[in-house]
Amino acid sequence: MVNREDLFELCLQELEAGVPLEALLARLPDEAADLKELLSLAAAMRALPQPAPAPEKAARRWQHVLKVFANGRGPGPQPNRRPGLAWAGRALAGLAVVALIVWAVSLASPPGAALAARITEAAGRVEVAAGPGEDWRLVAAGDSLLAGQSLRTGDGSAATLRFADGSLTRLYANSSLTLTAVDRRPNQAVSVHLTQHAGRTAHEVQPRGPEAAFVVATPAGAARVQGTAFNVFVGAAGLARFAVEAGQVRVEAAGEAVVLSAGQATLTLPGRPPGLPADEFREQGPLVAVQNTVWMVGGVPVRVSDETVVNGRADVGAIVDIVGRVLANGVWLADVVEVVSAGAETASFTGVLVDMGLDSWRVGGATVAVSDRTVYDPALEPGAAVRVTFELLPDGRWQATRIEALEREPPPIAPPAASPSLAFEPDELLVAGCGPEFSVSGRLVNDGEPPRDNVSGVQLDYRVIRGAVFMETVRIEPDNWGLILAGESVSFKLNFSLNPQWSQAADGAEVKIQVQVGEVVEPAGESPARLTVTVVRQCRPAPTATATPAEGAAPTATSAPTQTKPAAGPADNPICLGGTSHPIASALAEHFGVPYAEIARWFCSGFGFGEIRLAYEISAQTGQSGAPVPVAEIFALRQTGLGWGDLMIQFGILPGVIPPPAQPPDGAPPASAPGASPTPQPPEEDEPDGTPPFGPPVDVPTAGSPPGIPPGGGPPGGPPPPGGDD
Repeated sequence: MVNREDLFELCLQELEAGVPLEALLARLPDEAADLKELLSLAAAMRALPQPAPAPEKAARRWQHVLKVFANGRGPGPQPNRRPGLAWAGRALAGLAVVALIVWAVSLASPPGAALAARITEAAGRVEVAAGPGEDWRLVAAGDSLLAGQSLRTGDGSAATLRFADGSLTRLYANSSLTLTAVDRRPNQAVSVHLTQHAGRTAHEVQPRGPEAAFVVATPAGAARVQGTAFNVFVGAAGLARFAVEAGQVRVEAAGEAVVLSAGQATLTLPGRPPGLPADEFREQGPLVAVQNTVWMVGGVPVRVSDETVVNGRADVGAIVDIVGRVLANGVWLADVVEVVSAGAETASFTGVLVDMGLDSWRVGGATVAVSDRTVYDPALEPGAAVRVTFELLPDGRWQATRIEALEREPPPIAPPAASPSLAFEPDELLVAGCGPEFSVSGRLVNDGEPPRDNVSGVQLDYRVIRGAVFMETVRIEPDNWGLILAGESVSFKLNFSLNPQWSQAADGAEVKIQVQVGEVVEPAGESPARLTVTVVRQCRPAPTATATPAEGAAPTATSAPTQTKPAAGPADNPICLGGTSHPIASALAEHFGVPYAEIARWFCSGFGFGEIRLAYEISAQTGQSGAPVPVAEIFALRQTGLGWGDLMIQFGILPGVIPPPAQPPDGAPPASAPGASPTPQPPEEDEPDGTPPFGPPVDVPTAGSPPGIPPGGGPPGGPPPPGGDD
């Protein structure tokens, strides 16, 4: 036999959770048909319009209702009914009382206000304000919120809201949001629009029909869902982070949108489109060491950037709780760092299961150890998205303790993202000096189209490609930027010191450092931008303006070319620059007054635009005191292994004596034997890839001074010329 009271209570709970009335009535058993009238009444009450009389009249009516219930007067005595339906009469009376209270509350509410949510949990200091500029007052569990009201939490506090359809929103400590709009539709669908101002929130949204919507707006973008679990963080500068636990979330910002699946996150800033979806990680443990932008947390390296939000004083030894994203190159980039008082060490990350070995699995770019301690679903297969919880073993390996599957829908097929539109200007610098300390200024330009080509999360890196035996230390300051807008540039300094072996080296010895873009968060992709800095040892006094090359410095017979034009062959066809004129090649051709095809031939022979520009500048300088050295001859000598500093000494632009080509100072291979083909080939250390290393035309220095060398011959931003303090 059906217990009608229990069944009625259960149906009311389902109505409150958003189950359609028609579905409930269809499921009622025949012996409970008398409940249909009661349930229809309850559903109608939920959809009642909210009257909004004048505030003073509403207040008087509300006081009257309170007085009635304070005096113990309620609904009058009810007529006798059959004992079996006595509970139904009580239910109707209860519904009538509820209807009266709802009606009275609506009259006491400001015009246009509607019941929006109920506070189911309030821990610590939780406050509500009726609107902007209104006073804050304390609230507790069980209190209701109206559309237009704001809620905030204090230190160590939290609150949970429940909406009419059963969706939940939790505010963590030091968080605030506004219930901008809550609209209950006639078909029981609920549309919720929240505006989050600060802090961290978590949301569990009940699946609803297309009429329903759940939106969380922030200063940097909005998340729109119809049924999922996700988190939102808003920092002080308006930065917003969206992360998905289950389902999908559409993040919209600056007219663009991305879709996040389970285990993915994105970061946005005001006025910028959202970043591409990335796998996420979370780690809590002691901060063991800090080295520039890399923090070692519990044995795991984590990168921080200008966009990383740090709450608290993150000193070495502090316990930190970090959430961030796993970049395409495997770097763990921290988004939010919270300094906590205590807590167990935990670490987890998401990614695609790539390989399943006997004792180790590869997830994304990381390898984790698996054993009988690892809990996982035996049905897992490569290609599945998973979340890995792990701990650090004494030998440094990551021991997976749990691997759980994540439900992800296949992402839409999209064209590959363009490479970051970055370029160094200039891309080739020559520094002459005698001392061990050097400082060179550089500039990185974003030559893309705004706002589409804004670049975020830029990290510079370097490598020593010649003269590593002399190198002591290298520093790039600064070496990372959170955002470089299209059309803008940033400056940096390359500071390096050389060891005592440098002081014993002969004039003309070379050190070559290549600065490159080691990492870009958005757009994903490798940047071809390179800056090559060549340091030439110059300790002898500089020659006068009328000085001519010494006889011993003339090109030797073994290194002089037998041919002064590029060799015929594939390099004569500038097809590697594409079907249309390349802007940088066109600019160089126009500046030096040579055909575009000539510049294109050199580029297609493997020389970068920076080297081409330098060769033409050297040729122009040699022509100031006589016939200029042909560019083809300069490239032929370059192909023998001579550095640019060697060439400038050889042509009298810099003082010094060039070491024999067979014994270059850095151990490079000897020069070609006489009669060998002089066809220029790309120098091994410069790694040409056939791709222009930068975008639109750059300012090309005028003839008379090679790029990076002032007219007086001193190094730009480096040590003083010989005879100075070094």
